[in-house]
Amino acid sequence: MSIQKNDIALDEVSEEAVVDFLRANPGFFTEHTSLLATLDIPHPTGGAVSLIEYQVKVLRNKNEKLNQKLKEMISAARNNDKINDRMFHLAGALIRVSSLDDTLMVIEESMYDDFEADAVSIRFFDPGNKAPVNYADAAITRDDPRLAAFDSFFKAKRPLCGRLAAPQLEFLFAKQAPTIQSTALIPIGRRAEYGFVAIGSRDRRRFSASKDASYLVILSELLGSALQDKL
Repeated sequence: MSIQKNDIALDEVSEEAVVDFLRANPGFFTEHTSLLATLDIPHPTGGAVSLIEYQVKVLRNKNEKLNQKLKEMISAARNNDKINDRMFHLAGALIRVSSLDDTLMVIEESMYDDFEADAVSIRFFDPGNKAPVNYADAAITRDDPRLAAFDSFFKAKRPLCGRLAAPQLEFLFAKQAPTIQSTALIPIGRRAEYGFVAIGSRDRRRFSASKDASYLVILSELLGSALQDKL
């Protein structure tokens, strides 16, 4: 590359040398602002723009990305606050009840009211035959053949979210099964030792496997603590 000044060619300078010089002197254009408007920068959509225009565009794009990231962080923080409030409300309600019947009722109502479920199914192991009349259908045995469809859930030992197969939906939600598009399966206790709760939604994206559902782990332990002395 040849650099000329007043139509006089200076010593040949390689492109690498120019690049190295600019890297070593990042303030070069600050001292030579008049050059900025004369430089052409290739544009992705074709043609060329001045360096100033290009820098403004880059900064504007960065600003838009930062604003979007900020909005996402604010939204996540607000969502976390809502979840914390719901957890606090459920914990308080569970503390105030003592019977198995009332505990199950509080859990079911909270899933509908606090966690905005479209359908709720509680399945608990009842070795002592303590199931109240209102929840007789919710009691199951560990050797129930229908639980084979949930082997992967029990082996995972953590909450799982996503779409369920038709037999699973029918077992959990009966007549509501055809309307449920996504489900959160929540162990009662860390290892589902007391059973599990299913929250169903008509929105297929509500309980997507790709979404962060770490709060469900806390909910799992809360439910386990509430039922461990009642079964």
